[in-house]
Amino acid sequence: MSHDSTAAPEAAARKLSGRRRKEIVAVLLFSGGPIFESSIPLSVFGIDRQDAGVPRYRLLVSAGEDGPLRTTGGLELTAPHGLEAISRAGTVVVPAWRSITSPPPADALDALRRAHEEGARIVGLCTGAFVLAAAGLLDGGPRRHTGCTHRRWPSAIRRCTSIRASCSSTTAMC
Repeated sequence: MSHDSTAAPEAAARKLSGRRRKEIVAVLLFSGGPIFESSIPLSVFGIDRQDAGVPRYRLLVSAGEDGPLRTTGGLELTAPHGLEAISRAGTVVVPAWRSITSPPPADALDALRRAHEEGARIVGLCTGAFVLAAAGLLDGGPRRHTGCTHRRWPSAIRRCTSIRASCSSTTAMC
């Protein structure tokens, strides 16, 4: 079997389902997450930078669970969307999770699995990688999956997924 170096990478060949749009980015927030990690995708995708040549994204800030969303510092956030917004997104970002030892809500995990099956890009930042691991999105599969979390957590993420984790000075690449 020969390898065609001109062939597109497998990840690039994935197609979004008809209801998903590449310009829609859903950020999935949970109570108990740090405001810093949550603010990063909100700032990156929530500001119109078309004048700098960057594509325009439509940001859908989504609650991953019912009730008020309180940050680790006690700030209360209100997300205008729920899990239903994930069904339209071409990219879903999970910036943080409240505890590496507690399971995320089953409904949120189901929504992430559906998004992945329908071709959406799924991104986990810092402890958000544990949500992706809990959904099974970092386990083997037909494509190579990569997870990245804070340098403090490589052994913890190894316990909740079959991916390899190694630690650099700043991140654990799985």
